[in-house]
Amino acid sequence: MQSGDLKHRIQCEAQTRASNSMGGATVTWTTIFTGHCALWPLKGMETFEGGRSVAVATHRLRIRYRKPFKATWRFKELFTDKYYSIVTEPIDMGDRHQWLEMMVKETRP
Repeated sequence: MQSGDLKHRIQCEAQTRASNSMGGATVTWTTIFTGHCALWPLKGMETFEGGRSVAVATHRLRIRYRKPFKATWRFKELFTDKYYSIVTEPIDMGDRHQWLEMMVKETRP
């Protein structure tokens, strides 16, 4: 893998909850880091949810190694404003602490 393969500019976000004045909580997303990734489309399918059909795309995403990394985070592609949720635990490719690879699913914000 060459650094030139990291063509997509992404922002990694973590979910944070803040209590409001009514006793509930509001969910916001906080930026953890911004960087580049390689993104390969794997499959697309259509599901039927809430009385309408919804397109779902699955991708393989690779970023430079980071520690710590949590599977509850999400990615935002900065040029297209697409959001990706992590489907599988990130894998340390070759156990050399160079690359993290995971399966992601394109989602709505």
